Parts: sequence; structure tokens; C-alpha cells
Amino acid sequence: DSSTSRGLGDVYKRQVVDVGAAMRKAARRSAYLARNHRVQVSVSLHRLFVWANGQAIEMLLSNLLNNAIVHTPPGSSITLAARREGGEIVLTVEDDGPGVSSEEIGQLFCQYGRGSQASCAGTGLGLYLVARIAALHGGHATAVNLPGAGLRVMVRLPAWTAPQAAGMPSPVSYTHLTLPTNREV
Repeated sequence: DSSTSRGLGDVYKRQVVDVGAAMRKAARRSAYLARNHRVQVSVSLHRLFVWANGQAIEMLLSNLLNNAIVHTPPGSSITLAARREGGEIVLTVEDDGPGVSSEEIGQLFCQYGRGSQASCAGTGLGLYLVARIAALHGGHATAVNLPGAGLRVMVRLPAWTAPQAAGMPSPVSYTHLTLPTNREV
């Protein structure tokens, strides 16, 4: 609907999006917000692509990362990762924060959904937008609490496979980007 796509340009205008490049861009945008956290971005050894609206994918990734940053205490570890599983690209954000109650986990992707332990100001739209953007691209989002502490949010999107004859660059190896913390700045 039009309210979901405001600020995204034309969400139906698609192009080949390099997931690793979009992840690095989202991490750089979140660097100031993440200055008191340990953030690691981990991407598959092979380049990953989706057929998508680039702005929408960047917003999805920024919302995933920012949600983890604002809902975990300073010093927390957050990992943004991507990998290919069969015909899907799986984007994952994991943190070692408090997680959410099992009763509330299903509400995280609802409009204005917030956990009862949310300790920061917010509208409850971040993960809702993540789920809507994923759905607009033929994917879906899920969340699970991690054993001990923390939350894992996963987004599955259909993978795009470059035709060999299209002259696409060959896969490139890249693995980690770590954002500096306050102690390192």
C-alpha cells in the first residue's frame, strides 16, 4: 500500500541489488547510533544478489540493525549477516540483549508492535516495515529468542542468480566489517 512505500521511491522499480554492498551501507549509516555497541557485519564469501528496490532493501537492513542497537544495552554484541540457502538470501540480525517474551514475539512485526520491556522511545514501526518490505519482495520475516539471552531476526528473500553470459563480475570474497565503538574512536 502507499503508506508503506512512502520514502522508498517506487517499490516496484526493481534492479539487481548486491546484498553485501547494501549491508555495508546500512552499517555505515548506523555507525553513530552503534558507537556503544560491538557491531559485526558478516557476508557470504560469494556475492549475494536479490531482484529488488535498492532503497527498500537498504531501509530494511537499516531498520533491522537500528532495532537491535536501540533495544540492547551499551556494550552489547550485534551481528548482521547474510548467506544463501537454496533459492533464498537469508539476512540475520542477532544480538545478546534481553530478547522478548515468547508471548510478544509474534507481535514484533505488527504495526506499532513493541515489547513490554522496550526501554527506548520508538514508534513500533521498524520491524513492521521490515516485514512489509520483505513481503513486497516475495519474502518474509521471523524472530526467535536465542538460548540464554538475545534475539535473532531473520528475513528471507528470493535470491537472484546472474546469468553467466550477462557479463556480471565474478564472485568476490569479503567477510567482515566491524564498526568502531566509543572506546576505539
